[in-house]
Order: sequence, then C-alpha cells, then structure tokens
Amino acid sequence: MHQKIGFREKLAYSMGDVSANLLATFIASYAFWFYTEVDGINALAVGTMTLVANIWDAINDPIMGFIVDKGKPTKHGTYRPWIRRAAIPIAVFFILQFTVPDMGMTGKLIWMYVTYIGTDMLFTVINVPYGVLNNVMTADMDERTVLSTFRNIGSNIGSLLVTYATIPLVAFFGNGNDAAGYQRTAILFAIISTAALFWLFYGVKERLEPAKPDLKVREVYKTIFNNKPALCLVISMFLFNTTVNFKFAYNIYYCSIYMERSDLTGIIGSLVFFVAMISLVIVPKMTEILGKRGMLLLGGGVYALTGVVFLVGQKNVLMLYVTAVMFGLCLTLSFPILWGTIPDAVEYGEWKTGIRAPGVVYSACTCANKLAQGVSGWLVGVTLTIAGYSAGAAVQTSGAATGIYWSNALVLIIGGLSGAAAVIPYKLNKKTYDRILVELEERKAGREKNEV
Repeated sequence: MHQKIGFREKLAYSMGDVSANLLATFIASYAFWFYTEVDGINALAVGTMTLVANIWDAINDPIMGFIVDKGKPTKHGTYRPWIRRAAIPIAVFFILQFTVPDMGMTGKLIWMYVTYIGTDMLFTVINVPYGVLNNVMTADMDERTVLSTFRNIGSNIGSLLVTYATIPLVAFFGNGNDAAGYQRTAILFAIISTAALFWLFYGVKERLEPAKPDLKVREVYKTIFNNKPALCLVISMFLFNTTVNFKFAYNIYYCSIYMERSDLTGIIGSLVFFVAMISLVIVPKMTEILGKRGMLLLGGGVYALTGVVFLVGQKNVLMLYVTAVMFGLCLTLSFPILWGTIPDAVEYGEWKTGIRAPGVVYSACTCANKLAQGVSGWLVGVTLTIAGYSAGAAVQTSGAATGIYWSNALVLIIGGLSGAAAVIPYKLNKKTYDRILVELEERKAGREKNEV
C-alpha cells in the first residue's frame, strides 16, 4: 500500500509529458496561427476542423482505454508497450502536420484534416497507457501525487521549451520563409519527443496487477457512470482544458493584434510555464492542507480572477506580465491535482462496482481533454470570425482587436468558475480513500482464501 518510487524512475516518468507537451503545446499555441497565417486557411474552417477532429478523437479515447485494459501482460508490462509502438509514427504525423502541401485550398483542407487527426489518434495510443502507469506503478496516494507533480514538471519543461524557442527557431530555420521554419522546428521537436518516449519506456516499472482481463464492453459505462468522483474529474477536466487550450491558441493573436506587440508572444508563454514549473514545489504541502477538492476550487477561482485582471489591465504590459504569472499558478493549482486524482477514482470505482479498469477511467478524462481541444479550437475560430479577423491581412480592424480583448478574458472567467463548480460534489478525501484501500485488500484476501 506504501510503494515508494525512486528519483530516477520518477524522472523517467516525467519524460512522458516532456514528449507530449513538446508536441501538444506547439500544436495548441501555433497550429491555428500556422493554418491561418502561413497556410492561408479561413479561421472558421480551421475551428470547425478542430471541433470535428477532436469529437472523433474523443470517441476513440474510451475505445483505446478498453483495448489497453484488455491487453495481455508482456515482459514490459501491460501498458508500456503501447508507448514504444507509437513513438515514431506520431513524430512522422506531427512533422507532416506542419508541412505546407503544394495543393489548392481543397487539398490543403484534406491534408490538414488527415495530419491533424492522425497526430491526435497517435496521442491517444500513447497518452492513455501513459496516464494509467501512475495507477500501476504504486498504490500510495501521496506517492501518486508526487508522480503527478513530476509529470507536470515534465509538462512545463516541454511547454517552456516550445514557448521560449519556437519563434526564434522558426526565424532561424526559415530565414524569412515561415513554412520552412515551422516544418524544420517541428522536425527538431519531434526528434526530442521520440527520445523522451523511449526514456520513459525503459525507465519505469509496472508493479500492480492490471485491470481484470475479462472486462466486457457493457462494463465500461458502469465504471464511469457509477463513479461520482470520476464524473466530477471528467467534467472539470473538460472545462479547465477548454479554458487553457483557448488561452494558449489566443496568446499569439492577443499579443500580435490586441497588444500590437508580437514580440511578447514567446515572453508571455515562457513566463506562464516558468511560473507553473517553479510553483509545483508548493503542490504537495498545499494539497495536504486544502485537500484535492480544495485545490481545484482554488484553481478555478484564480482562473476567473486572471480574466478580471486582463480586463482591468487592458494594454498595460506590466499587467500582462501579472496575468502570465497568475495563469501559470492556475496550471499548478489544477492539472497536477486532476491527473494525480484519477488513480484514486479508479480505486473508488473498483470498490463501488467490483470492476478495476484504470484505462477506461483515464481514457474518459483524455476523452474530455480531446473534446475540450475541439471546443476551444471552434471557439477560437468563431470568436475571431465574429470579431472581424481576416486571415493573412497586414492590418486588422479595431473591432477585431476589441473582440480578441473581450473573448480572451471572458473565457477565463466563465471556464474557471464552471470548472471549480464541477468538483463541488467530489467527496473522496484521504481518510475515505485509505478505508477503501483496506476494504479492497480484505476483499482480495477473501477471494484468495476461497480459491484455496
């Protein structure tokens, strides 16, 4: 019940999110801009594509969760082999996603759909089993929080590298040709990402038994809809991720069009992830004091407050820096807790329903993430279109700038408050969780006794 994990293994575990966020942050922060400004595709068409692609991706997440839970253990475990299988294919699709095809607009749209959806599906193949690893590496609740913290350190390192280096790398590799610059930058990030995935694969160990091998399709829904803590996490994950993904995609538009300072894009993004990374040291102690539910409530409040500061600060650069610091704290107060709480919901689900299916529960949360990516991309396209933004225009209208100003703030306020509200019914505290673990051990001992 108290399996401790060594530092080297925790470091290897963090490589999963170094890899994921090198790619995911690049996509979240620059794909929309790449499609509209470099590829010349209409903003609403891009937004519609992200919605359609991520709805499909959300559908296949639970399918992947079912598949990995049904998988037979190998010498490398049940979940790790999926990471090695998809490591190179995702790198290829990611590079193609940031390649401008020599085609007409219809061809470009088809290329965009195929490469975007292909990359997302391969993310699913990697990230569903990666998320479950926390659940099979240890049963210790505190150790899982530490693993989640290491995961978020990796996430912030990957994201920080992207936000700090992307614009200079595009300029360096492209030398005035943004299409070449983005493609070559994508190649570099793909190489680093692949190396990180292999480090993860060889550096961690599965210690706990996987899900029951005879899991039936009808039981998949039971593991989610009879599990109130899991439902709270899924809904909150969707709302917080919609907010965050919208903000990431909007940063370059906000800095370039509303602030009229494109040079601030990388600075603000880097500051966000730097603050998120260094503030992770406070997570274990604050979680001990406030509990996981309290941390998520606090995080939602800070999201909303950040939106208010955006409205008040307007074009003041110092206030923009303040919002970057606050947004970095938002990431710390929400996502380490959400990801670190999913394994607890798995144990609750096993206690409540008799079914242990970590892949299914985790994939429900990644499903929420994918829906959030789709909805946020669609919102970016809709708000830009309503505001009067014109893709590729040398000068945007004052109405477009004003629309970007309001959209940027209101999504943070609404998303933060609703994400916090979603966890109000969450009641799984440490005392209850420890009691559940004891009862699960007693049930297991009873089954083993009866078998003898």
